Amino acid sequence: MTRQRGRRRVAARSRRGATRRAFYDAYMASPAWWGFRRRWAAWARRGGPISCRGCGQPWRLKTGDLHHATYARLGAESFTDLWPLCRGCHDLLHELLERPGWRRAGRVQAHRAALTLLHQRNARRDVETASSPSSPAPSSAQEESWGSRE
Repeated sequence: MTRQRGRRRVAARSRRGATRRAFYDAYMASPAWWGFRRRWAAWARRGGPISCRGCGQPWRLKTGDLHHATYARLGAESFTDLWPLCRGCHDLLHELLERPGWRRAGRVQAHRAALTLLHQRNARRDVETASSPSSPAPSSAQEESWGSRE
């Protein structure tokens, strides 16, 4: 392949990426997305309170993020395409996924692996907080919720 052809391919990929990003940005700001978020939250609440999949904190419609595990159906998402995350866990998930090597496994698999790392990080934080001499002893409800985390 000549250098010129290679440059054309890179430029075409860049244009496609810019087009996808523009569509994503417009969709995320649209009334259609915000309506879908409300329908997703109603669906998710049927299973009980919604919590962040990273840290387990309560998830709220107005302040919580919905992370796309896949963009395959962007604009026509399935409820299961979305993961409820607090802002902090969402930022951390994207930081992990931007590191080299994560995308080789495929988008969904990389996201699941990154979510597992978030669980481990939060479990370590919970243990450190519980063992700190200045923190009160955990309640039995807290101990049960820690045990239920993966």
